[in-house]
Amino acid sequence: QSQAVGSAGPTRLDVAKHELSRALKGLLSGDQFNVVFFSGGVNSWKPNLVSKTPMVLRSVLQHIGQQAAAGGTNIHDALLEALSDPDVDTVYLLSDGDPTAGAFTEAEEILRSVRGANAGKNAHIHCISIGKESGLMRELARQNRGQYKRVG
Repeated sequence: QSQAVGSAGPTRLDVAKHELSRALKGLLSGDQFNVVFFSGGVNSWKPNLVSKTPMVLRSVLQHIGQQAAAGGTNIHDALLEALSDPDVDTVYLLSDGDPTAGAFTEAEEILRSVRGANAGKNAHIHCISIGKESGLMRELARQNRGQYKRVG
């Protein structure tokens, strides 16, 4: 677990957990969501979207708290997993932006593949880069009607 760039404080994973928890708490009751965790591999919290209720929120926040860094950054496969749900219309990608694992790790290959996976769906992909600028994440957001933000 590396520290956020320029900081002796929280790790990038800590920042990601905080931002994700904050976003989920901000959802309205009944809003549908899922969480896809990724490091070297990809792991969906639930098989499909779930509606926010107090009990569901407690469950996902507990699950987020249990996540640990496992090495690797599988941006490509995580995005394809998120886009595979037929009901998804918005994706939020939180990452340091350096793909090191998965079917593709080169920015142009990831952009091309995600464009293809999102072609008929037209989901918004918002990207939150943790700890540093990410040209890949900035371009993913631009190409997929999303917004880009850097935190941490």
